[in-house]
Amino acid sequence: MATVELREGSVRKSKKLFLKSLESPNDNSMAQLEWASNRANLFDIKPSDYDIKNNYEALAADSFHNQSWEECIKYSEKWFIDMPFTKRPAQLGAHVASYFLDDIQTAIDFTRAGLVSNPNDPLLLNNMAYYLAKEGSIDEAEKYLIKGAAIPDIESSLKICMIATEGVISFRSGEVEKGRKKYLEAIELSEKANKKYYHLWPF
Repeated sequence: MATVELREGSVRKSKKLFLKSLESPNDNSMAQLEWASNRANLFDIKPSDYDIKNNYEALAADSFHNQSWEECIKYSEKWFIDMPFTKRPAQLGAHVASYFLDDIQTAIDFTRAGLVSNPNDPLLLNNMAYYLAKEGSIDEAEKYLIKGAAIPDIESSLKICMIATEGVISFRSGEVEKGRKKYLEAIELSEKANKKYYHLWPF
């Protein structure tokens, strides 16, 4: 209820309900509290201060916001082991490993694990293609990207990412001009969609 109130803009009601949930928090409510504390600065919550079983989601999120990258990797792994059917811990662990630690192999391992229970998730497939391309496995990267692009009803923002990933694959395979064209296409589409975050992303 507190999360719903916050999404609707009722900050005071949300804070009151979140404080009520702190009387006896579990792993789910603590994860939502961590999300709220970083989204709206409602609280100064430290999930590690609470003795909650399997509190890995909140601990992973807290580590991320504190830029404790190695801890974030550790808790993302524990979160995934506890909840292997959700893709979010795999995404988070892979992102931190790749972008902040330059550890492509760990990013690949996280993403491959996420694809076990979500084999047709277009975001995970695109991410796997990107990581494999950076690692140099071009043929395998192309296979994942083709599979992801064939999935129907992909949201427009992910399509932009896929075009950029195709650019990465082209550059890594030596097709510089094709790669440049794909990057420019992704930049143009992201600007039209007002997705500045995308066209400034350092692929």
